Amino acid sequence: MSYEDYLAYLNTGIEDPAKFFQRILLSLVLIGVLLLMSRGLTWLLNNWIDDPKRLQITIGWKRLATLFISLGIIMKLWFTRMESLALVITIIGFVSVLALRGLILDIMAYLYISFREPFDIGDRIEIAGFKGDVLDIDFLQIHLLEVESIISTQQSTGRSLMIPNRKIFEEASHNYSYKSPFIKQDVSILIDFDNDRELAFREAARIAYEVHQEIIEHAEPDDVEAFEKSLAIGNTEKKPSVHILVKGIGFEITVTYFSDYHRLAYNNSRMQLALYDGFQAKNITMPTAQYMQLDMTDHIEIT
Repeated sequence: MSYEDYLAYLNTGIEDPAKFFQRILLSLVLIGVLLLMSRGLTWLLNNWIDDPKRLQITIGWKRLATLFISLGIIMKLWFTRMESLALVITIIGFVSVLALRGLILDIMAYLYISFREPFDIGDRIEIAGFKGDVLDIDFLQIHLLEVESIISTQQSTGRSLMIPNRKIFEEASHNYSYKSPFIKQDVSILIDFDNDRELAFREAARIAYEVHQEIIEHAEPDDVEAFEKSLAIGNTEKKPSVHILVKGIGFEITVTYFSDYHRLAYNNSRMQLALYDGFQAKNITMPTAQYMQLDMTDHIEIT
């Protein structure tokens, strides 16, 4: 290609200023019309489709179709040579990836969950600040049945949660039943300073061992086997532990033990009540609430 031919190539289609500005105006009008049509179609889809998943997919395809139509019209108006086609295709691909980023991440996260299995149907997990039991996992969302705080009653709230799959890449997630349904639990009780702390320690150890044995005996054999295997891998002790700390107005005795995650609240209550009853039987006293009575009859006169 000679220099003259190159200059002619650069000037192709814009040698007439009137035609050039006409193309700009026409492009702006067409883009405006397409945007209005896209908004109208979105409104119609929101009224026609009730399923959120189908709606999200349909709107994604609608956006993609609008993008291709817009670029096709602009190509027709502005490009007259096939050499520009590769550049346009590259731009289309780049914009498409940006427009469908969330959808692509959700699908990639679904594949990750399917092969890596960080959790499965029936597991109790915490993700994106929500806790619940996994009911279903599809290409776009994780379906949870919400439960209350993991350390409270843990009853179902009845709310169904839909968490985008991509959240597993963006935020930390916790699986309370990964490989084994047992997790560690702490229970504390406060006793007075004037108690025999060695006696309290021995009593707490006895109670913790007995309650822990009952928890293991009532668990499913397969769950106990998986639990013991996970302990062997992590070199962790299965038996409960007891330690004492000085806290405020007394000694804080803490029992650490393993419990089935579905029965954390129940086992927590059992352990606390067993410690209380055992300490009462051994005459180990616990601090009582202190109240201060204020005499409001006196007053200060400010002059």
